[in-house]
Amino acid sequence: MALAAAGLVLAVAGCGGGDSLSAKDLRTGATTICAAARAQTNRIPAPASPAGATVFLTRGVAVLESERSQLRTLKPPDDLKQTWATAMGAFSQRLAALSATVRDVAGGDDPVTAMKTLQVKLTPIEARADEAWQQLGVPACVTQ
Repeated sequence: MALAAAGLVLAVAGCGGGDSLSAKDLRTGATTICAAARAQTNRIPAPASPAGATVFLTRGVAVLESERSQLRTLKPPDDLKQTWATAMGAFSQRLAALSATVRDVAGGDDPVTAMKTLQVKLTPIEARADEAWQQLGVPACVTQ
């Protein structure tokens, strides 16, 4: 599925051209990428115990890194650049918070406390991202 999404992204984004996409093509590409990533994250089993938090988060981070990389290939039209930048900036902040939590838990922090702290950190980031994705017309990228 990820390979098919990558192929569509390349087709939508064009081959190396610097031209921006139409709003419709941007929405189509982002929807495809986010839907594929969501399907992958939904297949990651929730940890059965606090000790499984590191594996769970590490797998999620890997999916999100790939998703962000694919989204970065999309070039928004001028009228959507600012909103796109907001969505992508929040996406990167979310990924950084998750990565920091992986490091913290792997370094010995209590997984339950780390996950609660992560949730507090993510709430405003995800709200900002979700608002931007809604404005862009890409509900598939909204956090569930």
